[in-house]
Amino acid sequence: SIAQLDKEVQSRTDALRPGAVAVSVVNVEGVEGNGLRLYVDTTPRDEFKGAHTTVKALPPGTYTLRVEGVRGGTPVEASGNVTVSAGATASATLTLPPA
Repeated sequence: SIAQLDKEVQSRTDALRPGAVAVSVVNVEGVEGNGLRLYVDTTPRDEFKGAHTTVKALPPGTYTLRVEGVRGGTPVEASGNVTVSAGATASATLTLPPA
């Protein structure tokens, strides 16, 4: 029926809705300059100061997140994986090496 077809199309559309990731970074003290650069898989997505950022408009799936910065003239980085569900905001915590 048309109603069933509409329901099936809506279900498929909902499954493709983008999601987001709320990223928290531990041990940001002493990070220099413009702060941190965030990569989603290998694509640069954000530069931010402080310990929090949100990446929006990610298709559902599993991603590798990586943050890079400089502390005391030395590069520091942390990475981890996160799974984004359709229409939802996932959370990820990345831990830089301590200062």
